[in-house]
Amino acid sequence: MTPCPHCRLDCGAAPKIRREVAESCLRSRDSPCLACQKLLEIEQKIEETRRTLLKLLTEKDELASAVNEHHDPFLNQLPAELVSHVFALSRPYLPSLNIFDPENFDEHTNIQGVLNPGQVCRNWRSIAHRSPELWTVFGVRIKMNPCASAVQLSLEWLERSGICPLFMWLDAEEPPNGHVSQPARDFLTLVAQHAHRWKVLNLYAPIEIVPILCSATEGNGFGHLQHLLIDTRIEQLDGPYQTDLPVSPLWLTVEPSCGLESLLIDWSRLTRFLGFFNFQCTILEFVHLFNNAPNLLACHVGTVTEIVDPAMLAQLRARPNTLVTHNSLRTLRVGTCETNLWNYFDFPSLKKLCLGYIDKPEVWISLRDFLRRSSCKITDLRILGYPSQVIEILQTLKLTTHVERLGIQRFELADCLLPEISNIFLFGDPERSNPELLPKLGALIFYYSEEASTRFNWSSLNTFIVAGTSRDRKKLESV
Repeated sequence: MTPCPHCRLDCGAAPKIRREVAESCLRSRDSPCLACQKLLEIEQKIEETRRTLLKLLTEKDELASAVNEHHDPFLNQLPAELVSHVFALSRPYLPSLNIFDPENFDEHTNIQGVLNPGQVCRNWRSIAHRSPELWTVFGVRIKMNPCASAVQLSLEWLERSGICPLFMWLDAEEPPNGHVSQPARDFLTLVAQHAHRWKVLNLYAPIEIVPILCSATEGNGFGHLQHLLIDTRIEQLDGPYQTDLPVSPLWLTVEPSCGLESLLIDWSRLTRFLGFFNFQCTILEFVHLFNNAPNLLACHVGTVTEIVDPAMLAQLRARPNTLVTHNSLRTLRVGTCETNLWNYFDFPSLKKLCLGYIDKPEVWISLRDFLRRSSCKITDLRILGYPSQVIEILQTLKLTTHVERLGIQRFELADCLLPEISNIFLFGDPERSNPELLPKLGALIFYYSEEASTRFNWSSLNTFIVAGTSRDRKKLESV
């Protein structure tokens, strides 16, 4: 007698609680013990039941699809082109250059909205699969060992998009030891075959992926790419890495890890630059941007940092004492300014300026010097500052005589700033040498949270409205 080969139970060593099962394990050499025989019978019945359930579910889906063919006879009588248009409008988003807006990123990369029409009935599925405009937004994560189903679904998805422009979101897994596997390379090559149709590319990938992607697109190119969103995670690497992409986008969005001087693209067509969230750059990178993008119309950055690297400081001091004049820029937004940015630039065409946090008095002085010497006529000004900076802000506002829209983006600041502006509106500026404060102001944009609604002194806003419609000045049109 030997232990059963199925349960491998050593009867002599079995504890008391397993004695009954252990005794049943004593058997002849060629057959399972009684307990294992019963277990095998149960597993066989479970497998038979599973097959029966799968068959019933398949029959149910077929019957539901047959019933659904008559669920909406009106829609089924419409031309397929019109039904396809209805499907496209039913999505929670429409493809656009800013489709991968970070505020709605999860919604835009969710494929379920595209698959829903095909799950109703055969007719709808047939129309959906023959509607290229439904398949123009494509998002995929490139793994080092991609599964066959992901590759097949990607291939079918891209084929269904026909010849339509594509809005691409590519996320690549970090390769171990910097080595990209051959299956991942093959997957990239498959996706890159459609690069000539890419209109928007959101590339969130390790820097090792970039040269593979570029080589895979040779012969196709990125000829129709208009918006490039890129994060190559270069902060994870050591050494002077560069991102070389043969693209000439109209819009460029970069993540914090992507340095401007290391991003080798054709800047000549660029009209819009957006630094994601806490994107940081130095004055030298700003100079690089404005020197290489002469057609830039809008620029948003998180923080302009102070240069501390000795080599970069030497490079900055070695620059000629001439301003970088950019004649095309219309909109500039700087989240936090830690240095005298305004000493190095002139933007004669600037119309909209969004000022974030400015901690140093010398930066405010630099800004006011810029406003005095520049010929720009700022009509839309947004301010995000601290209550302690009211005097600095008032002195700055006195130099923006063309402002028509004023935005105050911090309720604590508005609580202190609005009464000061109201007093000048009502009684004039005590410093008679200065021009009238905000003579063309027509709209106040006031940002406040639910918390602020209980803490804000609303009477100061009422006083501002009354003051803004008094005296011989342009009347406020909206708040």
